[in-house]
Amino acid sequence: MPRRLLRSALTALVCLSWTGLADDLWAAEALVPQLALEVGYDNNIGLAERRSDREADLIVTAVGSLRQTLTLGPRSALTLRIAAKYHEFIDFSNLNRRELGAGAHWYFQPTPGFTRPWYSLSVDWSALRHADSTIRNGALWRLGATTGRRFTDRVSGQLGYGYANRSARRGEVFDLEQHRLFSSLEWRLQGGATLYGNYSVMQGDIVSSARPNGTIIGAADAVAPDAAFGGDAVMAGTGMGPGPGVGNSGFVAYQLDATVRRLELGMNLPIDSLTALDVGIARLDATATSSIDYNGVQWRAGVLRRY
Repeated sequence: MPRRLLRSALTALVCLSWTGLADDLWAAEALVPQLALEVGYDNNIGLAERRSDREADLIVTAVGSLRQTLTLGPRSALTLRIAAKYHEFIDFSNLNRRELGAGAHWYFQPTPGFTRPWYSLSVDWSALRHADSTIRNGALWRLGATTGRRFTDRVSGQLGYGYANRSARRGEVFDLEQHRLFSSLEWRLQGGATLYGNYSVMQGDIVSSARPNGTIIGAADAVAPDAAFGGDAVMAGTGMGPGPGVGNSGFVAYQLDATVRRLELGMNLPIDSLTALDVGIARLDATATSSIDYNGVQWRAGVLRRY
């Protein structure tokens, strides 16, 4: 199904990009390399319900990307992007993750104008590989549709829908399908800094990692030992945890149907014309089958550099 969706989305992007072009020619802008380095903290990396099962960690993320924009006409553009990411978990190193991805985003503004709405369709693919968590390895497809506009010279907003399909290379726990509605609002301050807020509601599959729990097992669509938190070791009877200083073992990964609400507030502060500092804090609340509730807080601070 994801491959059929991808082919359909790519066909739509190519066809729609020609809308209204007449005799206009493609114009390619210069390739834009981009690097980002971010430090974040998550107080519930396994999305566990019980406080005794919650684990927190610091995560360092490095991203390198290359972007090419094709101007298709006075009202349309197509952006192609490839990216490589690495996530380093300070305590739970089994979760360290490498990602390699590519995407295409088509933009269209039917009526030119500073405050006139614009529309976007996107398709993205990523391969996921973890240090020592084979059940998490796999591929992720994303499709999206967004509309946005400027309200003033300082305030702009967006609304959109996103579909995600994650396929696991081993087992079924991380075979996930999600639908998401999202909105964002940006306010540019004097001096160039931008305050922003993002709110989203996701309906679909999530994964929670916790010690065996009869209520969750009864509600789960799929269950598997979670080696990232010592689950394989416990199942083998060794009783070993994921590594020195972590100390928790016996965790199991559960796939559940849930509704997840996420609110993020942040600020982007330019350092120079090519570099910016971005900081944010987010709160998520999830309600899964059988009224199983989850929540977490995440913060991050990073530097973004274009060349």
